Amino acid sequence: MEDIIVKYGLWNIKEKKLLKFTNTSNSGADICRDTSTELDTYGDSIWLADSAINAEYVRNFTTPWYNAGYLTPMHGYESDELIVVRVTIKANIESEDVRIPDSREFFTKKYQKKNPDHLKQVLEIIDEGREMRYSFYDLEEWIEERIKENKSKYEARSKKVAIPKEANIYD
Repeated sequence: MEDIIVKYGLWNIKEKKLLKFTNTSNSGADICRDTSTELDTYGDSIWLADSAINAEYVRNFTTPWYNAGYLTPMHGYESDELIVVRVTIKANIESEDVRIPDSREFFTKKYQKKNPDHLKQVLEIIDEGREMRYSFYDLEEWIEERIKENKSKYEARSKKVAIPKEANIYD
């Protein structure tokens, strides 16, 4: 399946780049949003609006840091440095076979060696039918650990079948 997505962005004429955005924490200040959104050419991701009117508003008016959100971010550009552009994204829609560990598998792997008493408590909660979740950040850490484990296993296996240095495989 294919889908065409149309969004609107801001093009920096001088640098010939789409503006990107970065969210920055406001450290819990009382008078502002939790985060501020800022546009520049080196941000984290391309800033795209649902309407050309939204993009044109942002082109003409920057928002003070304490109110700057995704729809109305702050930026340090003059309006004549930017133009509103239509961004057309051709999306190939395909089902992706992805598997993440269920809670039992995740917590077992995490605590089996490090803290078996805690694992026992967690498994009792799961067995009672209560929900136990792990965070996305925990999942990322879990994946990194699996990569490290598998890398060392792969490297160990590779050493066992390494070609001797004196063998010339190109003759």
